[in-house]
Amino acid sequence: MKNLLFTLIIGLTIISCSKSDDDKKTYGIYGNWKGTFNGGDSGSWVAVFHEDGNVTGSANSKNTDSMLDLEGSINEDGEFNATIGNSSTGAEFKGKISGNKISGKWTNEYYEISGDFEGKHQ
Repeated sequence: MKNLLFTLIIGLTIISCSKSDDDKKTYGIYGNWKGTFNGGDSGSWVAVFHEDGNVTGSANSKNTDSMLDLEGSINEDGEFNATIGNSSTGAEFKGKISGNKISGKWTNEYYEISGDFEGKHQ
């Protein structure tokens, strides 16, 4: 009887550990994020990183004094790509998540400006 109880406890522990390992893999990637960008333009951004890999949100540009759409993607490795504004005159953001923070570079070829961005999981 003690062996059966011991085996049951060990089995439940293994199942519990494997679930928490999966949770750790996605922690810090999905959910609400916000941050800032600077360089040739500056401002702030907010986004939701969805579990299907899509990213949606908005950014506020100080140069244009306007709110712009943010659309992009994130993969399980934390690699982030997004466009702020439209595809012909907007900025491309590329970065990487590390823990609960994200950072990277942005470029806008149309206006020939670029800079850095950073953010944090909320």
